Amino acid sequence: MTRIILEIAVQSAKDAVAAATAGADRVELSADLDCGGVTPLNETVRETRAGLDVPLLVLLRPRPGDFVYSSAELDRMIRDLQTATECGADGLVFGALTRRRRLDVKALAACVEACGSRLPVLHRAFDEAADPFEALETAIGLGFRRILTSGRRVCAAEPEALALLRDLIERAAGRIEILPGGGVRPHNVRAVLAGSGCDQVHSACRVGISGSASTFHADLVRGLRSEADAAAR
Repeated sequence: MTRIILEIAVQSAKDAVAAATAGADRVELSADLDCGGVTPLNETVRETRAGLDVPLLVLLRPRPGDFVYSSAELDRMIRDLQTATECGADGLVFGALTRRRRLDVKALAACVEACGSRLPVLHRAFDEAADPFEALETAIGLGFRRILTSGRRVCAAEPEALALLRDLIERAAGRIEILPGGGVRPHNVRAVLAGSGCDQVHSACRVGISGSASTFHADLVRGLRSEADAAAR
């Protein structure tokens, strides 16, 4: 049986440990997941690293909203990247676009270089690029090792998303990993895995209550682990 890799998005050290205990193979740490995630505090990165025994990825996003950044925001991303590395991050997750919705090659090249030996991952700014296949080739050329994408849909389990994920994997031909994320839950993870051909998935495992912020649920991680293991048999 090939183990399906589960990456779980969290925003605290407590939730990171709970996710790993429930079956996560790696975690992505950010702050304010209800707005899509922004760069977490350095103290949170340190605390998470200290209590975690699986790979830790840190999201670098200076603010909510679009991915077209000012020079000051890009400088902050570089500083935050370097600090996250010093705090023990195994990988850095980031992205930036030009106003023409192409990957910002100059800015991203600087970020990838700053990663050093750490894993550079392109986040869902990819889904807002004008041409996904052009963005794929650009990401490969820049040295990214993985792309997190919902297949440019709200949920990665949608048929159109699965078709694009398959096409991206075929075009990538092993040059870069494709990581489906966006609405992945225990009830649809088998469909995502089978429909995309991926061997890894990303999920926030959060439940929203009307009128309040979403809450992390380790039971969802356990459910994902169970369904993913069943799919791999």
